[in-house]
Amino acid sequence: MYSIIELNMINKNLDGGNPSEFYITTVAGVGMGYQVHFPSYIWNSFSGDGGPGIRAKLHGPTGVAVDASRNVFFVDTYNQRVRKLDTSTGIIKTVAGSGRFGSWNLPNGSVYYSGMMEIGYEGDGGLSTIAKMYDPDAIAIDALGNIFISDQANTRIRILKPNNDINKTYNISTLIGIQVNGIAVDASRNLYIATNDAYIVKIILNSDFTVNRVIEIAGKLWVDISDDGRMMPSGYDPSPPYNVLNNNRAKNVYLGTPRSIVVDPSGNVFFSDSYLHVIRKLTLNPDGTTYRITTIAGTGVHGYSGDNGPGINAHLNSPSGLALDPAGNLYICDTGNHRIRILLSTGIIKTVAGNGLKDMYNNGVLPLNDGGPAINAGLSHPTGIALDALGNIFFADRHNQRIRMLYPPPLPENRRAVISLEATTGRVALRPAPRPAPRPAPRPAPRPAPRPAPRPAPRPAPRPAPRPAPRPAPQPAPQPAPQPAPQPAPQPADQLTINSRITGGKKRKTRKLRKSRR
Repeated sequence: MYSIIELNMINKNLDGGNPSEFYITTVAGVGMGYQVHFPSYIWNSFSGDGGPGIRAKLHGPTGVAVDASRNVFFVDTYNQRVRKLDTSTGIIKTVAGSGRFGSWNLPNGSVYYSGMMEIGYEGDGGLSTIAKMYDPDAIAIDALGNIFISDQANTRIRILKPNNDINKTYNISTLIGIQVNGIAVDASRNLYIATNDAYIVKIILNSDFTVNRVIEIAGKLWVDISDDGRMMPSGYDPSPPYNVLNNNRAKNVYLGTPRSIVVDPSGNVFFSDSYLHVIRKLTLNPDGTTYRITTIAGTGVHGYSGDNGPGINAHLNSPSGLALDPAGNLYICDTGNHRIRILLSTGIIKTVAGNGLKDMYNNGVLPLNDGGPAINAGLSHPTGIALDALGNIFFADRHNQRIRMLYPPPLPENRRAVISLEATTGRVALRPAPRPAPRPAPRPAPRPAPRPAPRPAPRPAPRPAPRPAPRPAPQPAPQPAPQPAPQPAPQPADQLTINSRITGGKKRKTRKLRKSRR
């Protein structure tokens, strides 16, 4: 199983190594192939609840967060919902928002109207799935599973509290009235927010989630809190010059458009400034109440450059989402460059995902490169980003209408993990491969007692094949030798003599017969 420590080892190997040290896959969203923001399209851009996330329709996803169980929560902005992807099953569902943000039943052609239009804000005190939200954006989760959402167009931070029921539902309420681009929460449940009005504040909450104090930590801000809980800036003066200052008291520094915000365990605050194209760090001073600000990546001029060099010399383009790992490496959504970059704890910056091409709108080809090196993948305006406890990185590929995941390449075989995305169920599984059992030291085998050699059974002698008898050579028949004619011997009286007749001058032989006695 991959651990954060193993991921950090990989990150260290990125120093001078191959920037394609991550692989990429899609975990939610089928994509749309084009981008439409007109509200009439919203009704056709939502589907998939209760089924595989990779078959669901998303529309403009932005903020991403991961809970302690590695479930991925993301804001489906133009669908006016917050959705959850269960990474153990791949199933997606809505946890907040009904999808209604107002009435836009417009016919074709020119439309003339006057009067008031309903803006979708309702639902506090009830189930979160029937509440109205209007273009939610940022999201953060604390250690207890409470979810903080920027209901941006409704100018509120709303909180989802788990009901701990079998259906895992949430109740929704408004925490404070403010228009927020980014939200972070620390281990003490303090909120850090980046606002549209170019300041960073820290909100200290009571145990019942009411606001205790609001502390300005960066920007120029005077704050009033109205009776209905809205925090209203007053006397804000973003006077020029708009230069990027370093190592100054944070309250005296102009901020452009702070976007995403994260906090490390030491209380240092990192935020992206998309207007000034930089990443900045707020370091708590020894007095414990004030911060100093430094720029850690970006020059203040948009562009794309600087890989394998110091982050402060690199060019970024409208950076947004940020995520920190325990080793202090900072992951950056370089939104305008369509890339994910990493600022190592050493200060070196590298690209880890995205080839900078987004030709799906021009040629109709989307080079997702799922299952391959992330450096070759086509991204389009990545925004929110978050890490799970295993070192996998989830981010919103916003204009590609997808949630995507970066995962480390295979480690050596004895530490290898297997990641699979099953197309039929959409399940994303990170399973440890079986580790081979340790091999015991070889022991000499015991020598068996000598046994008498077995006697072989007698085998019958092989029978020779029958051989044909030799044929004797033909011999000429013997010719009888000529014999003289026998002379008749004198016969006794008791014998009968048969004389041969003489015919033709020849004499016949005569035979003497002896009378037999009976």
